[in-house]
Amino acid sequence: MTERETVVLDEGYSLKQVRVMLKLCEAEPLYSTEQLKGPDQATEVMADALARLDREYCCVVNLDSMLRPINFNVVSIGGISRTLVPVQNVFKAAILSNAAGIMLFHNHPSGSLTPSREDVLLTQRLVKAGQLMEIPVLDHVIVGGGGTGRCSLRSEHPKLFCVEEPETYCGGQDKAGHLREPFEITEDRKGDKNLRDEEGCRGAASVAGGRVEKRKTIGEMMEEMRRQAGAKEYAGHSYMDLNRFAEDTRHMVIFDVLTEDSPVGWQGERTRAYLNEEGYRKMARYQEEGHVRIVSHASVRNGHLCYDRRDQVR
Repeated sequence: MTERETVVLDEGYSLKQVRVMLKLCEAEPLYSTEQLKGPDQATEVMADALARLDREYCCVVNLDSMLRPINFNVVSIGGISRTLVPVQNVFKAAILSNAAGIMLFHNHPSGSLTPSREDVLLTQRLVKAGQLMEIPVLDHVIVGGGGTGRCSLRSEHPKLFCVEEPETYCGGQDKAGHLREPFEITEDRKGDKNLRDEEGCRGAASVAGGRVEKRKTIGEMMEEMRRQAGAKEYAGHSYMDLNRFAEDTRHMVIFDVLTEDSPVGWQGERTRAYLNEEGYRKMARYQEEGHVRIVSHASVRNGHLCYDRRDQVR
């Protein structure tokens, strides 16, 4: 719904002005026996619902800055093996919900857990779009029909979520300037060996001997990311602490506590802290007063760390 105004130009033509007045409307909810406090619980609820559907659905769960689910939105509904996913529609509900991040879900009614080429390319485009809008895509989960399990693309293809990686798909317009059609995701029926290993998609959940293997939790994936980054665990905040992704977090510091009466930490401990601007000013003052010594600093934006120097403690 929009309101319109008209601006009359000197040449006699007019350019209409519009005010955007879109709003969220409540729809049928999904129910859970426990409170949804994080991505893992949201995944359980969404996977249970999608596994029962007879056609492909693409849904988005919107998360706040503490990674708590806000709501979910059905982006598109397709046929038994494919559905169209306009990238702009994926983020529409996220913007209106003031989301700090999103998780994408879609189902394969056939029960296949293998991501198709289109699934992977769509994920690349969404990660890039999320980077520009500062609404990161935390995961893209494929749910197999009939309870065959689910596959986390972050677990199986982590490079897709690395925004520094070059994008292999040129979206938007082709070389002739024509707009591309909404992106289509399909099931991988031919087994594209370029996008999966010989055993298929196994990390998040897989079927072996008639049973579903346990998938990795968000916490386990975060711990794996810490080890891959070569970061140590100190007192205070963990490397992948939720404060890292808070909207107002701007600094990460690692500091040694030098005095017994230090306002922060315990004497002799090395501590990590994610701070907003005010907290960082206080930390600088504590250093001037001799209570702490900052040994490492990184700027933080939307959860991404930018260290002052490459050789800093991590």
